[in-house]
Amino acid sequence: MRLFRKHRDNRRLHMIGDEERKRYMRNRKRQDTSKKVFKGLLRPAIHLFSLSLNIVFLVMLLLSGLATQISPEVFVLPSYLSLAFSLLVIINILYVILWVIRLKVHFIYSLFVLILLSTNIQNNFPLHIFSSGNKEKALEDKSGTDVTIMSFNVKLFDFYKKDQQGRNSTIDYILSKKADIVCIQEYGFYNDNSFLSKDEIDYFMRNEYPYQHTLYAMNSNKRSSYGIALYSKYPIVRKGEVKYGSKYNLTSISDIEINNNIIRVINCHLESNQFTGDDKKKMMETVKDADKGNVSETTGLVTKKLSKASKARAKQAEAISSTIQDTNIPVIVCGDFNDAPASYTYKKIRGDLGDAFTSTSSGLGITYNELPFWFRIDYILHSKTLIPYDFKIDKVELSDHYPISCKMYIPQAE
Repeated sequence: MRLFRKHRDNRRLHMIGDEERKRYMRNRKRQDTSKKVFKGLLRPAIHLFSLSLNIVFLVMLLLSGLATQISPEVFVLPSYLSLAFSLLVIINILYVILWVIRLKVHFIYSLFVLILLSTNIQNNFPLHIFSSGNKEKALEDKSGTDVTIMSFNVKLFDFYKKDQQGRNSTIDYILSKKADIVCIQEYGFYNDNSFLSKDEIDYFMRNEYPYQHTLYAMNSNKRSSYGIALYSKYPIVRKGEVKYGSKYNLTSISDIEINNNIIRVINCHLESNQFTGDDKKKMMETVKDADKGNVSETTGLVTKKLSKASKARAKQAEAISSTIQDTNIPVIVCGDFNDAPASYTYKKIRGDLGDAFTSTSSGLGITYNELPFWFRIDYILHSKTLIPYDFKIDKVELSDHYPISCKMYIPQAE
């Protein structure tokens, strides 16, 4: 193209007079000079803009990484940013690649922060190219016991639905999986002929699960309920509760005897963000068609509810953590934390426990399936003397959460 233009310009110069030729050359020179000046200013401006954006995303990543260390009651901003932790990690990785390609030393900034937050990254996005070896360890030792643990927020058994025979799809699913211990959040019944009743739940569950531990946050004259439940094929020798004074949320303690071993199973349902259907609709509308009024109103709504809920979860997590620390037997913690792995809630409860998902699986492990909140908020944590394997997230559309499960090898107590 350049050769064509040059040839065309030379032909034009031969066809015009000397004065016109001189005028043409002066204009051409001015144009070339303007282009050089423009290019000389544009490149540094683009570079400065890219570097500035990099620094902004870098600071945001650092703040989101602090969410695991700082209670939202002290400083709430990191808890907001923790929801975007995975996205911020990806953006900073892209900046590392960009600066390396352009042979700029700036890649060191993002790389340093990514290395600094490597534990958080592993918790949010574990990667296992090869087998973790957990299954092999469990199968080698024949003296212990393998049990299957399931945790499932059932959304009130899809709001108490049942067919003409009184059967419920969620209960049928749970029974089909034949887990040894099932931890249920948002357990509930409605004692009305049109809805799933307590008697119907008990009728279908008791043959498979003779032992049960249920706590109610709401129980209106035994007509309807809202709470948590644990079902077990093994005897529950002690029942308790972690008290933290929430209106809707509960955590139970069940000591279960499994072949002469006592294992403490803690079933959690922590504070929800309380986003209603209308709230979620408003968020999606703002994303699709953002004007100043919508953005301001929606941002205010979201931050207010997130702030209140994250502060409540912090207190609940501290109470659960204290219970775990006071326990001198192996512990399994199951439940809906309503918070991501980059959060203070997750870090506080996990402490020195293992995470069955991060130690055996790869990827984001999304367990909440309703837009716009695709996150991993359901967990199975465990004492490190226990060995998890075959972790599964079953993507069945029975609730706004996916059920999670794993096999847990319990060594024989000495």
